[in-house]
Amino acid sequence: MRKAAKEINLADAKKSTLIARFALPAILASVYNIVDQVFIGNRLGTNGTGAMGVTLPLVLFMTAVCIMSGSGAVSRFSLY
Repeated sequence: MRKAAKEINLADAKKSTLIARFALPAILASVYNIVDQVFIGNRLGTNGTGAMGVTLPLVLFMTAVCIMSGSGAVSRFSLY
């Protein structure tokens, strides 16, 4: 069986713990995006970098919609 995630009380937790828990994954995702653009720019040039700049917001929007609808569906399902 899978272990349950440890709960954090946001009101009582130390700020350094909260930053490490929530901001660090966002920072790592940004670094991944920058490194990805460097590799694409070196391989495909300005066309690849431009394509990445156009498609990345679309992918992020689609991901946000999927997470939103999935979270809503799971909440609705659990109520039934």
